[in-house]
Amino acid sequence: MNKKTMVMVLLAVFLVTVLAAGAEAAFKDAMDTVFKSIESFFASGWKNYEKALAFFLVFFLFFSSFLIGAKKAFGEISKPVIVFCFAAAAISGGILIVTNKFTLVQFGYVAFGLLFLMVTSAFYAMLMKVGLENH
Repeated sequence: MNKKTMVMVLLAVFLVTVLAAGAEAAFKDAMDTVFKSIESFFASGWKNYEKALAFFLVFFLFFSSFLIGAKKAFGEISKPVIVFCFAAAAISGGILIVTNKFTLVQFGYVAFGLLFLMVTSAFYAMLMKVGLENH
């Protein structure tokens, strides 16, 4: 390396070292604020948004099930079918959340039911793969 390049590299290292101390403090403060808000959300802050979280979970379940049903019914998924499924899921989820006292605690029962169905269907698929469907 020539002398000019060496000076530029040393100057860059010096500037990075000097600026890193100030940047580290600012970065630490910013990340501390972010992580404290996330921690407070998972501690008990989510209860303020319980209806919205329940709506999005129910909406996701309805939307995916409506899309699966539409694919079976129509054979292919087009944009109008997706829009219809989206609107139907939004209306169904909204009606379920607004009219019932549906909370995330009750959603646990739904989640365990879905988990049971997933495990059962996976076990059945394994049996079909092995060839034990008639036994």
